[in-house]
Amino acid sequence: MRTSLIILILLTSCGGGGGGGGGSSSSSSTTPTTSSWTSSVSTTEANVYKTTEYKAQWGLETINAAEAYALLAKNSKTVAGDGIKIAFIDSGVQTNHVEISGNYTSTGSYDYQNSDSDPSDDNGHGTHVASTAAGVKDSSGMHGVAYDATIIAEKVLNASGSGFSGNAANGITGAVTAGAKVINLSIGSSSDVGLYFKTALTTAKNSDVLSVAASGNDTALQPDYPAYYASDSSLAGYVLAVGALAYDGSIASYSSYCGDAKSYCLFAPGGSNDGDPAHAIYGAFMGSAYGTKNGTSMAAPHVAGAAAVIRGAWTFLTAPQVSQILLQTANSSFSGYDETIYGQGILDLEAAVQAQGQNTLGYGSSVSSGAGYDVATSSFASSAIFGDSFANNVAPQLSEAIFYDDFGRDYKAFLGDKITTNTGSTYDASYLMFNNVAYKSVPLSLGSRAQMHFNLASYKNEEAPNDLGLKYAVIDRSQDPQQQRNLNNGFSFTRNSSDFLPNSKFGFAFNFDEISAQQNQRQNFGKSGFILQNSFASNPYQSFLNQPSSSLENSRKFNQVFFDQSFLQKKMAARFSYQSSYDSNTKQNEVFDLGLSFKNISLDFGNLTEFQNNILNSRSLGAFESPSDVKTSYLKVSFDQKLTQNLHFLTSFSEGVSKIAGNSQGIFRQFDNVRSRSFSAALLWKNFGVNYFEPMRVYRGKVQFDIPVARDDAGNLTRYQGTASLAPKGREQDLEVFYLRDLSEVSQIKFSFLTQRQAGNVKSAPTNLIGIVSYKKMW
Repeated sequence: MRTSLIILILLTSCGGGGGGGGGSSSSSSTTPTTSSWTSSVSTTEANVYKTTEYKAQWGLETINAAEAYALLAKNSKTVAGDGIKIAFIDSGVQTNHVEISGNYTSTGSYDYQNSDSDPSDDNGHGTHVASTAAGVKDSSGMHGVAYDATIIAEKVLNASGSGFSGNAANGITGAVTAGAKVINLSIGSSSDVGLYFKTALTTAKNSDVLSVAASGNDTALQPDYPAYYASDSSLAGYVLAVGALAYDGSIASYSSYCGDAKSYCLFAPGGSNDGDPAHAIYGAFMGSAYGTKNGTSMAAPHVAGAAAVIRGAWTFLTAPQVSQILLQTANSSFSGYDETIYGQGILDLEAAVQAQGQNTLGYGSSVSSGAGYDVATSSFASSAIFGDSFANNVAPQLSEAIFYDDFGRDYKAFLGDKITTNTGSTYDASYLMFNNVAYKSVPLSLGSRAQMHFNLASYKNEEAPNDLGLKYAVIDRSQDPQQQRNLNNGFSFTRNSSDFLPNSKFGFAFNFDEISAQQNQRQNFGKSGFILQNSFASNPYQSFLNQPSSSLENSRKFNQVFFDQSFLQKKMAARFSYQSSYDSNTKQNEVFDLGLSFKNISLDFGNLTEFQNNILNSRSLGAFESPSDVKTSYLKVSFDQKLTQNLHFLTSFSEGVSKIAGNSQGIFRQFDNVRSRSFSAALLWKNFGVNYFEPMRVYRGKVQFDIPVARDDAGNLTRYQGTASLAPKGREQDLEVFYLRDLSEVSQIKFSFLTQRQAGNVKSAPTNLIGIVSYKKMW
């Protein structure tokens, strides 16, 4: 038999009456708290939850509930408080009301007014409050914030809406015993409700239960009891006070302020006391009806429902963590905000379900270690050398990865969204067909031992909105400091130092690869007349940073210092270049190359070292990064054979082996046997030529990865390890044909045709067919 201690302090419900009118959508809006979660939802995804039931209660829209539901669903989380019990210390509930019955449990429910197990509502206040927090979603009427939560009814108020604090205290204790994780207290007294009541709240605290209390309808500077207990340091984080927001987004005319409880107080929709039912809170009424009420009693269940939503999604969270999340994500960015009035701001459920603080991709066995990379600053920009391998082979295997925020809440990391692929080929169709950038190479002699070389870029049409000269394709250059990668002037300075070392050169350059330029000059391969002549002339491991379609994600200006030493009547040359970023002192790469030339064959042996998380011109940051420099050893063979008087055969082959260190604390733990190559072959007959070219492509190699995919309530991480091929499914194949005809001694015309299959080594890339007619005249 249950007993109650009666203390002669009167408790009353904190709600006003209303008519049976329907609800309306709120005309006010709140600004979501900025979050670092890497995901968001579209309007379409949120609209799935904006049903007729949802729109019947404007408070849901005001707290951005639909967006919160969509975000949780996208993250494969419980959406609306399933598994969480909310206890209502109130006038009971109509247990057979359609908005109550589906979520109501008789286990733990009790009538402290009549000392029986039937908490039937004879006032209507408790039924409306319970429906606001946890009304059933059933395609009729309305639904609550946590529409899947379980309702426990502790009846402590009589038919007139009054009761005693002792009964309310016993109701709290009974709710704790019944397993409630959230207690709603839409009751209040202007006087202290006594030690017995506070002891009950302490009991709730000791069981990690969050109590949410209405601040009162007295327009007072301080909240009523028990909401005032939110200011008690011994209950900090376990009691929240809630004030009422009017329909227009301002404080309701009747609502008490947060006052001394401001650190643990916030506001939520409570309705406008202006006589318009559309401005009140719509909910369940007695007799299976619906109607509207105003009051802080209606505001508190919005917060109680929000707490249940969060605890349902992340069952390991403590009551203080849930309150801290609700408070720190409350919206305070509005005109007239005053902490003593609004506390921490207006409830924003969308912001509350967003990750807070660092998005940690843990590399250890538990969340408690706190070790890992921030997903928000992690990315991998894949170059065309890897083609579609990271998008097709790696990203799908990372789809289950999670990160956790400062509260340990786990979220899908959506790592696939962090991987981008440069689909442009060595010379993509758009660059060849619509190039609006004109380059002019200007040599300048500074005597017999010094030269300068200027590479000047300008727009052919200064009025064109972009570097392709396309009238309607406007590109915002402010988003790309490289000005769409092409408009980059450069120069070099070279000094012959024969006084010190015969046949040696050294110098420096800005945004111009002097070593590649010297290779083009040294060999005849660059004079073939092909558009793709660099497939013969330049070393792909030296020059890929200088290609016109270099990855936008990894484009960068650079400074270069270089040294060139020739031996054996210039049949052998040792070359060294070092490049650093123009924007900072960070290193980019260095190349050491040994070249041999014997009549019609040329060999290059070398080593490319890439710094600052560059991997074969791909850029890795954060959790994707490699902890040390990437070293690629390569061989290039070029061959030019005269087959007949007018027929020449040209071919070039490059092969490289890259050593890429794995990161024991990142995603990519080990790289194995990464090999790349390029190939070209051509025939030249008088003024006619045909060329087949396969740009540099990784053809072998794999990466081993390790990612967290789940966490349990104790904070232990479940990890998934796997292996993915780095060879792309795509293989770019370019075929070029040209015909050159002299029209006079000073003019000529050239016809070129180029077809590109699987451009950028992306299998799904469309085939490009390009025809170019060029006319040249000298004077």
